[in-house]
Amino acid sequence: MKVIFLDTEYSSSSAELAQLAYVLVDGQTRACKNFFFRVREMDEGSLRVHGLTREWLEENGRDCASARDEVLGDFSGATLVAHNLNSDKKVLEKAFGPLPNRFGMCTMYRFARVLRLPGGRPYKMPSLRELMAHYGVEDAAVAARVWADFASAAAAHDARFDAEAVCQCALAAMARGDIRNLLKGED
Repeated sequence: MKVIFLDTEYSSSSAELAQLAYVLVDGQTRACKNFFFRVREMDEGSLRVHGLTREWLEENGRDCASARDEVLGDFSGATLVAHNLNSDKKVLEKAFGPLPNRFGMCTMYRFARVLRLPGGRPYKMPSLRELMAHYGVEDAAVAARVWADFASAAAAHDARFDAEAVCQCALAAMARGDIRNLLKGED
């Protein structure tokens, strides 16, 4: 079964995609991709979170249209897994149009029942950091995977780091039996 663990970074004011990173697992095959995209504007709040300036993206990014076929080809038939998948899907659909897959899993919603954090109805939605702590996924281990898979250093709020963190949390959850084995399509 093809599964894509992903994260996006974007401009909150315009919902323009600035970065997309994903770990694609299909059987024994693992492929990792990262894209930076040009944006018309970058709001101050988003800039504080991910540090991607409009100027840097203009120089180092590309147009979404140039990656559309590759991204949608990879996504075709895949189960998408992300922390706050609904938000990521909105940004991705704005950038690329309708996504060619029917299935997805939002780790934020899915693991609220597992972590049972107080303060929500009935539970607070966990942050990615809280999910990592619950499954013992450490920053150093995620950073090492980012280096191995993307040949780059990255920290939290870089889409490469967050996509790898989602992947490691999902693998830990599968190992514990907290979710079905996404990689084998078992219920």
